[in-house]
Amino acid sequence: MTGLDPARAGDDAETGDDATAGGEAQTGDDAPAGDDAPSPVLLDARGQRCPMPVIRLGALLKDLPPGAGVLLLATDPAARTDVPAFCRMRRHDLVEVTDEGTHTAYLVRHRG
Repeated sequence: MTGLDPARAGDDAETGDDATAGGEAQTGDDAPAGDDAPSPVLLDARGQRCPMPVIRLGALLKDLPPGAGVLLLATDPAARTDVPAFCRMRRHDLVEVTDEGTHTAYLVRHRG
């Protein structure tokens, strides 16, 4: 594990405790103490259909520096093939894919 907790980020978004509940991207500032890796930007695309999760991921990554992470939450089954294909084509790192039951969490690292 990379020190990032996709399950916890998903729980926060589901409870509406942050701006991501409305589908907005937000930088996570609640990384565990002592974790050297910066918190990923949370991109909540749950409920959005193909191709929107990948389009939003690409748009967000354009504005981030190399090494930055994005935690994409998606419910669309097509994202299971679209996100890995997008990462291969754009040369980003797909660090982790986690099935969270109602959605899937994809941790993507911007390679620059």
